[in-house]
Amino acid sequence: MPLYEEPPVRVTAHDRLQLEVKSELLCESVTQEKVTWTVDLWFALPQATGIAPGSYSSDEFYEDLRSYMRLKTPVVPLPDLVTSRGEGSPLATLGILAQRARGGALTGSDRRVLIQECKLLSAILKSQLREWAREREGLEPDARLAACEELRPLLDTLVQEWRTARDVLMGRVRKARSRDVLNYTDESLSVQVELAALEQLAGLDKAGRATDVAEALREMAERERAYRRDKGWRTVVAEGQPAVGYVDQARLLKKYISSVLHLHLVKSRWDGLVRQGIFAVAAGLAMLWAVIAQILMFMTWDLTLQRGVSLGFLGTFAAVWVVTYILKDRIKATTAATLTRKLPAFMSDRRHGLLLPDPDDQLIGHVSERMVFERTSELPPEVAALRTASARTHLLLLADQDVLRYTRQIELRPRDAARWFPRIDGLTDILRLNVWRWIRTYARARKVIPYLDDDGDVKSRKLDNLYYVDVIVRWTQRGETKRTRLSQLRLALNRRGLVAVEEVSST
Repeated sequence: MPLYEEPPVRVTAHDRLQLEVKSELLCESVTQEKVTWTVDLWFALPQATGIAPGSYSSDEFYEDLRSYMRLKTPVVPLPDLVTSRGEGSPLATLGILAQRARGGALTGSDRRVLIQECKLLSAILKSQLREWAREREGLEPDARLAACEELRPLLDTLVQEWRTARDVLMGRVRKARSRDVLNYTDESLSVQVELAALEQLAGLDKAGRATDVAEALREMAERERAYRRDKGWRTVVAEGQPAVGYVDQARLLKKYISSVLHLHLVKSRWDGLVRQGIFAVAAGLAMLWAVIAQILMFMTWDLTLQRGVSLGFLGTFAAVWVVTYILKDRIKATTAATLTRKLPAFMSDRRHGLLLPDPDDQLIGHVSERMVFERTSELPPEVAALRTASARTHLLLLADQDVLRYTRQIELRPRDAARWFPRIDGLTDILRLNVWRWIRTYARARKVIPYLDDDGDVKSRKLDNLYYVDVIVRWTQRGETKRTRLSQLRLALNRRGLVAVEEVSST
């Protein structure tokens, strides 16, 4: 089986104003010392966008960019996940902890595993239910009914085995954090089981809803809702009763459960020291100039502290000193600006440490970013070749233009990460780029265009006024092996936002 069954980078419209770039970064082995992924994005923007080196700084770009990074959800097939005998199921680990709890108190390490495995059980279930439903989309009525009959016992087994282990653990653990994770996981699993039953029930035709399978799904959904109602939890929806807390609680549960996979980014101290060093160098050069200028004035006019001078001479000296100070200030500002412009040539714009949230923010890698403008004549050969081969019109190739390039490099140390998260398979990196600055100068969304009809009469039509942004994506993985994927996409925008994202070609 290939390591990557789907494109590792997907570019889609998250909403009208946000472009989403989602990268799936997979580890070949948890024994690897280091693996590095690099994602390069080239945006060939139309002139009407008004995005150019002099009008769009890297600071503005990073204001428009949001990033989210998490560990990939481990893959455990649904039949294995729902039972403690399944390979890789968190229920197996929780069963062992329940047996251990019967013999005495759990250790600190046991409690950490308990928290991690409970959250993972809910997170993996959500992922596997979504995958299960996706694989069965568009089935004929009889096949859909058979799928429901397949799913129902799996969910029943999950609920039974989970609550057996949970009841034992709740009776033994005393730490508030451990008890909280058992309760919130129970609520999350209950909500997911109910929703899965209802979604399958809703997908049946009239004949299917009259079967014993449909009745069993109804009983399952009602059982879980009644269970949560008896517990006093907010995730209960009933006709004629207020349920304002349902959506809020479901959102908080999702955030709580997914926190086991989320990674923290912390700004690199070294970057800050280097950037402060630039201003220190500029200040030092400026001060050196001031000292040299002062020494030269004393030597030129043979000034000593014991010799008196006239008021006119003091005025001249003061004027020269003011000019010297002005020049010193300009030397400082110009030097700082020049060094700052040169900085991207040997240093990233931003660099962050990649931390596991628990325990104690363990460092497992780094993320570095850089945004620059390049001329089309400076593009790497493979990028230029792809752009040339798939240009929508030859006019695009006739003029050299500025291209916005964003590079994101992610370095992961799987061996170190596996010490704290043994299930590590890789990372999911999500970028969301707000395009409002790109579209604010566009003309109206539709244009009225006159034309002659077949009878020679002048008519007019309103045509969509779309602007196109060619995007080239290069994904590279370096580790035990090297992989590269190159693709081109096209964004269609108007003054209201993103209209479409389409893939043009890939290699």
